[in-house]
Formats: sequence, C-alpha cells, structure tokens
Amino acid sequence: MQPHASPIVSVGIAAVAVAIAIAGAVAYAQAGKALGEGAETRRRRFWLALVVLGAWLALTGGIAATGVLTNFARRPPPIMFIVMGTAAAGLAVGLSPVGRRLVTGLPFAALIGLQSFRLPLELVMHRAAREGVMPVQMSFSGWNFDILAGVSAIVVSVLAAKGRAPRPLIAAFNVTGALLLVNVAAIGVSSLPMFAAFGAAPERLNTWLAYFPYVWLAPVMVAAAMAGHLLVARKLLAQRRA
Repeated sequence: MQPHASPIVSVGIAAVAVAIAIAGAVAYAQAGKALGEGAETRRRRFWLALVVLGAWLALTGGIAATGVLTNFARRPPPIMFIVMGTAAAGLAVGLSPVGRRLVTGLPFAALIGLQSFRLPLELVMHRAAREGVMPVQMSFSGWNFDILAGVSAIVVSVLAAKGRAPRPLIAAFNVTGALLLVNVAAIGVSSLPMFAAFGAAPERLNTWLAYFPYVWLAPVMVAAAMAGHLLVARKLLAQRRA
C-alpha cells in the first residue's frame, strides 16, 4: 500500500534527490576550471551531466511508479535490483574517469561539502519514522546515526575551505562517514520484508523504499554518499603518492 506521508516527507525526499542531481552536475562542470576548460565547455558538461542524472532519476522513479518493486514475494525480489543498482552507481561514479575528473578538479572542501545533504535527509527520515511511514530503526531514533556524517561534513568542509583541515581529520571524517553509511544501508536492507531482521510487524518492515519518490533513497542518496567517500579516498591517495 502506498505510504501516506505528509508533504514534508514526500516533497522533502524528492527535493533532496533533485538537489543532489543538480549539485552533481554543477560539480562535474566546475571541475573543468582546474582542468583549463572554457566557460562554454563547462556549460555543455553541466547540461550533459544533468541529463544523465535526470535520466537516472526518471528510470528509478519510473520503475517504482509501476508498482513492480512492491512484490516482495517474488524470487528474486525486484527491490534487490535497486539495491544492486545503488552499489553499481556509487562505484561507477567513484572509480570511473568521471570520478578522476572530480578528484582532480575539485578541492576537498567541495567533495566533502557535497555530503552535507545527509543532514536534511536524516531530518526528513526522522519525520517519516514519526509518521509511521518508515521503520523507526532507520532513523536516528533507532539505529541510524548517519546524521552525524551530515553535520561533520559541514564542519570539515568549512575547515577545508579555510585550509585548516589536516589530512588526518579528512581521513577520519571519510572513514567514519563510510562506516555510518554502511550501517544505515545494512539496516535498510535487513529491514526489507524478505529479511525482517528487526521484526515482521508492518511498522518494522522497510516497504516504503518500493514506492515513488522514496525509492530514490537508495539509488540516489546512498549512491551519492558512497561515491563521495570513494572520491575523497582517491584524492587522499593521490596526494599521498604525489
């Protein structure tokens, strides 16, 4: 059954997803400055990235809108393809030439700052849990502490912009944030109906992920956070080798 969430939750989730897509397109284009690209080239790259990211939003959102993801009894459950697509998208951005462009062209402040979306996202998810739309274990009232990654991303990115974030601090943020991401991802997957690790009661099952726009929580938000940590790790390694 389609979750009956308030506009704060439904619009909030959609707004964070769209904001991530726009920020990603801007970052991809702005990385060209350090690579010597002209304004017109950067403009074209922005629109190219926005089209690609928009297509990803449309594809994943469209699949959820068909209702196919709600069939948890099917083997394999269709929702698992979203889970696998999330990992593939995060790896594709973080380890591909696209990631190399971002690592080379953007400073730590920008790469870390992009992770700040996790603060408003967690606030919306907390509201979803209070409304009974999302299982409580996926919020900071339960076992999800990813809000700490969002808050620390803001602090560390500001320090990095001022040149006051040493490499150990950036590395510590990246490792801690990655562990928090693994934690929430594991909670989300284990709360799916076919695993029901936190109980089989309806309020304990992660079924909202199968509906639009909540489906974007995995292939957009989790994938973006995953890619972000890979990019910071790549930049740290590149500087160490240099």
